[in-house]
Amino acid sequence: MTHWHVRGEIHALLRSPATAIQGTENAIDIGIQPPSLETALTLHAMNLHAALLYEPRLSLLCQASPDLLFLMIDREEDCDLLETLIHDQHKVGLERESALTRFVNGLEWKGEVPAGDVLSSAAADQADR
Repeated sequence: MTHWHVRGEIHALLRSPATAIQGTENAIDIGIQPPSLETALTLHAMNLHAALLYEPRLSLLCQASPDLLFLMIDREEDCDLLETLIHDQHKVGLERESALTRFVNGLEWKGEVPAGDVLSSAAADQADR
């Protein structure tokens, strides 16, 4: 069994080779070390986990821009950008281009622009659909 988790998420304290039945542990590093308790809870978000698995370039973008994670996940709101992107990925399937892929492409393309501008335009694009 191959197990993937976000490095620093809340259950990381419980995870060790001794607790695994059999398999391989793989940590996805997004550059947040060491996380606060609130951040560790955020890192355990299943939408974040899915987005990082569906679009591996996202972890590199998070490492390059530490504020990106908190712009994508708003724990105060009922619906955040990451939830919208994952919903679209599930709707179109894993083999087709999704809003998540277009979002990451936009972040890569506009790498010199602050992430907030890109996120605002991506959210506006999603609202128009």
